[in-house]
Amino acid sequence: MEVISTGVQLAGGAVLTTLALAIIVIYFQPAYIVHFFLRLNKWRAGCTTKYVKVGEHQFAYMERGRPSKNQPSLLFLHGFSDRKETFCEMIMHLPKHLHPIAVDLPGHGDTGIKAKADLTVEAYAAKLHQFICVVGLDHGPLHLIGHSMGGGLAGCYAASYPEKMWALTMICPGGIKVPENSVMFEKIFQGNRHVMIPETVEQAEEMFDICLYNKSLIPPKQCLMLCWSLDKMD
Repeated sequence: MEVISTGVQLAGGAVLTTLALAIIVIYFQPAYIVHFFLRLNKWRAGCTTKYVKVGEHQFAYMERGRPSKNQPSLLFLHGFSDRKETFCEMIMHLPKHLHPIAVDLPGHGDTGIKAKADLTVEAYAAKLHQFICVVGLDHGPLHLIGHSMGGGLAGCYAASYPEKMWALTMICPGGIKVPENSVMFEKIFQGNRHVMIPETVEQAEEMFDICLYNKSLIPPKQCLMLCWSLDKMD
C-alpha cells in the first residue's frame, strides 16, 4: 500500500508541476505555444526550414523535396502580416512527389527588412526574383501561388518575369481593382488603418467581425483582453 501511495503522490506531483509550467508559459511566454504549433504543422507537412542570404536580406523559407526539370516547383506567397507556415495545411495534402516551397516575405515571419526599405510591390517582386534565382527555382518550371498580398505580388511578378512562369494562381489577390470595394477597403481608404493593425480590443473585435464569415470563430472578448494585457507586459 505504501508503494501505491508513493506512486500516486509522484504522479500527482508530476501533474501539478506540468500544470504549473503550462500556466507560467501561457502568462509569461505565450509565443512559445504559437511556435510549438508552427513547428508541429511544419513537421506534419514534411517541410524543413532553411535560410538563405539574398543581397542585404536573410530569407527564411520552408521546403519539401527538391526542384526538378520535369515538373514545376510550387512557390507559395503569404498575405499581409502572415508567414510561410500558413500553407502547411495545404502542403500536407499535396502528393509527395511535388516540390512545394513557401517563403517568409520581407518584414514577415523570420525574414527581416531594412527600416527604410522600398515597400512597393515592384520592389517586392524584384527581391522575390533574387530569392528565386538564389534557391535555384529559375532553372525549371515554376508555379507561383499567392494569397491576398501574396496574390497581388504573384501577379506583379508574373507580369515582370513572364519567361520564368509555368503557371500562376492568385487567391483573393490584393491590389486588384473591383467594381465595389469591400467594407475593409472602404475603411482603409477613409484612413481607418486599425482594421488591419488594431491597437485596442474593440478594434480587434471589429477587424475579426469584418474578416470572418463564420462569426463563431471570433475569439471571446475575455481572451482578447488577456492577449492584449500579455502583449503590454512585453
